[in-house]
This record gives sequence, structure tokens and C-alpha cells, in this order.
Amino acid sequence: PKAKTSPLPISKLLTDGIFGPKTRTALKQSVAGLGSDKVEEGLALGRFHDFAKRTPNYGAKGLGRMTETAFGPLFRNPRKPVKHPAERLEATSLQESLNDLGGKSSGFKGWRPLRTDGNIGPKTQSAFGRVLTAAGPDRLTRIFGKNLGFL
Repeated sequence: PKAKTSPLPISKLLTDGIFGPKTRTALKQSVAGLGSDKVEEGLALGRFHDFAKRTPNYGAKGLGRMTETAFGPLFRNPRKPVKHPAERLEATSLQESLNDLGGKSSGFKGWRPLRTDGNIGPKTQSAFGRVLTAAGPDRLTRIFGKNLGFL
């Protein structure tokens, strides 16, 4: 049977960093109702969102590593090296998301679209910081999730 795509009626959990019985039950219900793939996608987006919320304080230097670590295993075998940066779907989707928000929605003067080449270097990091400041972590995560095909 096909997994449900709507959220399950799970009571709000405390964000206390403890993986207790309520968290375990909520995880089991989510996997049973949505499927493990959707739960993994949601967890990866959650890690990205947390990174985006912390970025203004710490900078975006770990952006490439974070996106590859969180999303890469969802798209390819993590044991096989990436031969061409454009194979990093998570990186090209992030660059597309930054272009979507930076060019259209935020109205940056002089916005120069990023090349969607899969390289998360200084230009992508800088664009991430600019877009994050203008759009916020919630909106950026939502657009990124849509471009990845998760939402």
C-alpha cells in the first residue's frame, strides 16, 4: 500500500534532546504512516533547517559538508565517490533554491544567478547568507524541500 502523505496526529514533543519513549513512539508512528523514505527526508530537512537557523551566528562555511552529509545518502551510495560535482543533486537543488529566492522573491539588486554546478563554494555560501537573511530559515527550507521533491 502507498504511504500517506499527510502528517499524523502526533502530540507535540518537547525539544529537549532526549530520545525517550514518547519520541520513540512518535518515530514508529511516523514510519508506519508515512514510510521510512518520507521520514528520512523530513529528518534531513530538519537538519538543514537547524543549520540555517544557526548560520547567522556561525557563518555558512560548513554548508557544503552539511548538505552532502544530510542529503547525499538519500540520492546515492555514500561509499561511492562523486565523480562530477553536478551529480550532487542536493547541491544543485540548493543552488536552484537560492536562485529562486534571490532573483525573484527577494528582489536583490544586481542578483547574479548561481551556476547550478554542484560546487558549494564561496559564491554559494555568500548567496546562502544573503538569501537566508532576506527570506529566513523557514522559507528557504520550504523552497529547498520543494526543489528536492520532498514537499
